[in-house]
Amino acid sequence: MQFYTLLFIPSTGQQNMFSPRKEPGLQLYTRKVLIEDYNKDLLPEYLQFVQGVVDSEDLPLSVSRESIQATRVMSTLKKTITRKVLSELKRLAKKEREQYLSIFEEFGSYLKQGIVMQPDDRSDIEPLLFFQTTLDDNPENYHTLEEYVERMQENQDDIYYVVADDYASGKRSPHLDAFRQRGIEVLYFTHPV
Repeated sequence: MQFYTLLFIPSTGQQNMFSPRKEPGLQLYTRKVLIEDYNKDLLPEYLQFVQGVVDSEDLPLSVSRESIQATRVMSTLKKTITRKVLSELKRLAKKEREQYLSIFEEFGSYLKQGIVMQPDDRSDIEPLLFFQTTLDDNPENYHTLEEYVERMQENQDDIYYVVADDYASGKRSPHLDAFRQRGIEVLYFTHPV
């Protein structure tokens, strides 16, 4: 199978009135002929913030838009593109953390939805999730679940979290007092998702 993709993540998720993009989805071409402007079948819903173009030589030109969804080529394209996007995000999270965190702050809610909506992709999505914790007094610092687990106390089997509207109110939560006394780190869940 041969296809070309050009994908990117916009700097902001907010669309303005001058934005040409009206809805999520990738532009799908076959042999440089536009088949569909907003194809939502090429990426899972939790990666809907990714924009770009896909051109495949293996889709027939005479195919109707309804029958595109049922082809094996589309299934293979979706798997391959999803795997590539997730691997690039993981690479960014490890090697260029600051750049990834700016993406995560803007689009992290989609990735968090992916854990629930696509349980098969959970192992690929988990390394992409970052959280503020009681370890830091700086709300700018984020930590992965893997880093949290490495710092867990000797007999600690569970991951603890507190739900709050924002970092400041989570930090003031009286529920954290018992954890602070025992030296247990707690995650702040401050996002609506």
